[in-house]
Amino acid sequence: MHEPINPDQLAFEKTKTDLVVLKLLPFLHSQIYWRAINSLRHLNRAWKIKEVDVEMSWFRAITAEEEAAAALILSFKRLRYPGADKLDHDSHLHKNSIYPMIYILRNLIAPALAHLPDIYFDIDTSTKKYQPYIYFQIYNEELRKNVNVRPDMPLNVILQESKDKALYQPIDLVRMMNENFNQTKKDELIEILRQRANTRNRILYASDSGIPVAEGNIDQMLVLYKQEVFSILLTLTLVDLYSKPQNLATQCLVNLLTVLKKTPPSIIFK
Repeated sequence: MHEPINPDQLAFEKTKTDLVVLKLLPFLHSQIYWRAINSLRHLNRAWKIKEVDVEMSWFRAITAEEEAAAALILSFKRLRYPGADKLDHDSHLHKNSIYPMIYILRNLIAPALAHLPDIYFDIDTSTKKYQPYIYFQIYNEELRKNVNVRPDMPLNVILQESKDKALYQPIDLVRMMNENFNQTKKDELIEILRQRANTRNRILYASDSGIPVAEGNIDQMLVLYKQEVFSILLTLTLVDLYSKPQNLATQCLVNLLTVLKKTPPSIIFK
């Protein structure tokens, strides 16, 4: 275990879930941990310099997201997720494709979760592993009290859909990404991700028409980047602190490889 993280040393506001994530990060594998910590370091400095250097604050926020994404990619590789060897943790395109996939997944399952009881994210301290877990409560009529419902592995589920209510198959997350970005062709989707990855260059280097000028509200922008970073770090803890691949993470990875024009492995989900 690495040194605990002191939340009070971070300049931005933390939610309850963020605080749980911060408690879990020291238990990550070292190769993964240092990139996660550097992600927080960049995010923290982005907040501290936002009043004096907007462009560099923005740049550090982008770097924070990329470091968190690099940590997740390396975790996929460490745990030998199918197809993870085709991802490059140094590629700006690959790193900038991680959060959009998480965003699509979150938006996809949010309506369904709205009909369930409140879902909680916590830490299992019953063993030395310190694993994160997800649970919700339901009322048991026989026991006359609430009981916790908790999957053994939080991401070991499959998202399926059916057009005829007879044959269920894994949801096409690539299609969902295309719909979110109002695109109909995969080539157009990857171009959007390339433009996203190129943001760091656009705010640093002059163009033929002049020097870059940051536009928009930097405070609002940093709040969005903070949410993106912690969404990735939350996913990271749910992946890296378990010893084997989980179905939902594999499903997302396979779809991501398709978006990036990398031939995904043939997977039969069970």
